[in-house]
Amino acid sequence: MISCTAFAATLALSGLIAAPAPAEALSQDDIIAARLLPGWQAADGTRIVALHLDLAEGWKTYWRAPGDTGIPPLFDWSGSTNLAGAHVLWPRPEVFTVNGMQSIGYKHEVILPIVLTAQTPGAPIALRTGIDLGVCRDICVPARLDLAIDLSDAGTHDRTIAAAIGNQPMPGTAAGLAAIRCTVAPIADGLRLTAVIDIPATGGTETTVFEL
Repeated sequence: MISCTAFAATLALSGLIAAPAPAEALSQDDIIAARLLPGWQAADGTRIVALHLDLAEGWKTYWRAPGDTGIPPLFDWSGSTNLAGAHVLWPRPEVFTVNGMQSIGYKHEVILPIVLTAQTPGAPIALRTGIDLGVCRDICVPARLDLAIDLSDAGTHDRTIAAAIGNQPMPGTAAGLAAIRCTVAPIADGLRLTAVIDIPATGGTETTVFEL
């Protein structure tokens, strides 16, 4: 079954910044710094935490749907204890255009909120995650992050995480989506997906992303 869901967001175009030093001369620690923010216990019993990424000047990483050339982050939570589920809330990304190809992601700094569901509500969570992601400047390199945090108290409300939660892509209903129609048709080398979206102009550069 193929379903089609639409949301609208104004995505700013941004070019990559060329760097004077070749990427081969840099270590991962020169390119990206990462940490887990402990966040707080929500009223519904879930735990709100976040992944904080700090990228060196000119480098970017990718959104869940990375576009033509990007690499989506992959999360492995299997080393955690008392964890039933982890759901990443992706803040609104940017669209980068280089050599006629588009990628979608983040530069400089990004906070990815994560909603944790405990197997035993109220008990501590030992969060252990391995994250594989791509980081790019004039070339792309793979990065591996192994992070851990123990969540044994109620924590404290974090305004930076709350701001990232508030910066989610706008749902279609809020953007005035009147209708969306999707069709799939066979072609010589696969399938063609066509979407017709009836939505008011957002006032900026608009990009449609298909998440398959």
